[in-house]
Amino acid sequence: MIARFSDQRGTVLATGLVFLLITTMLSTWSMSNAIMESFKTGAMRAANEAFYAAENGINDAIERWPFAATVDAVMPSIDLGNGIGAAASIRFLGVGRLSGSDQSGGLVAYHFIIDSLGWSTNSARSRHRKHVFIAAPPPTDPDICVTSGCQIAPVCTGMEEA
Repeated sequence: MIARFSDQRGTVLATGLVFLLITTMLSTWSMSNAIMESFKTGAMRAANEAFYAAENGINDAIERWPFAATVDAVMPSIDLGNGIGAAASIRFLGVGRLSGSDQSGGLVAYHFIIDSLGWSTNSARSRHRKHVFIAAPPPTDPDICVTSGCQIAPVCTGMEEA
């Protein structure tokens, strides 16, 4: 038997076009979803780089600043390469008594605060703050150390050989 084309109503064509439309929509959605995930991953990587750059700024400030005087300081910026870097500043906040000062041997706590800003690509920024307390002998004139500028006497001046 020979099929007659005049009896065809186009249902296969319509079904094929609907299937093609659904497939096109799904592939477009999955591509846009993949692109968004790629942007999110890049932003998260940049945020992590900025976080660790700010931590590096604090560690660098602690390592390079001698904490021998109660002066404020701005540390030079650190360039970690690939657009990643950090900058830190140190502020003196004051002198306080150590808790349990009976057993502290007359030491006081010099209070500093270190602020660090880390940056990375994609304008990612991260700010970190760390409080640092230096236990040292009290100043000879406590009124001088209310503001910044007094010297901190070292607790240990060096190692002696036996």
